[in-house]
Parts: sequence; structure tokens; C-alpha cells
Amino acid sequence: MNNSMMQRNISEVCPQVSASGPEFWNILYNSLLNLEYRQYTNVIAYGDDLMILVKGSNQVEVENYANIEIQNVVNWSRNNKMCFNDQKSKVMIITKKKPKNR
Repeated sequence: MNNSMMQRNISEVCPQVSASGPEFWNILYNSLLNLEYRQYTNVIAYGDDLMILVKGSNQVEVENYANIEIQNVVNWSRNNKMCFNDQKSKVMIITKKKPKNR
């Protein structure tokens, strides 16, 4: 048996099934949660899910604010060599305004 040291390049932060995976993820995810978000934004994380809540006076304002915050998250993910699944990402608009009859 050869006792020489093996070297291997690591291309991912941590395998999902590793015992230390959650701790490494928390360390990385904290930097996302601690980004400078605007006063109209609230960010909530649960496990590996992220919810960005944006408040505005009208739909156009909310969309603009949300796009700014999403771009911040995209920049964070690029800098940290992470990616989000577009197929699992959703947008939901909640309003007190009643829809107009068509």
C-alpha cells in the first residue's frame, strides 16, 4: 500500500450529505443575509430557502425595488460561486387593492 499524500482540487464548498455541511452553509449564507438591503426590504431565510419581502406604494415601485434586491443576490451568488435554481424561484404580489372588473 502506498502511503504517499493524495491531493485533489475542490470544486464545491461542501457535499450535501457531509456532517459539516450545515455549518459551512450557515457561514456562507450569513453573508447573504447580512447584505445591505434597503429599508423597504425584509429578508427571511429558512434552511436553504430565501424570501425577499419588498414593500412599496404601487406595483411599479415594488417591481423596481425587487429587481434591485434580486440583482444584489445575483451578484452575491456570482461572487460566492453559487447558483439559484430559476425553476424553483417564484414571485408573488400581495396587495390590499381589489382587482378591477374586466
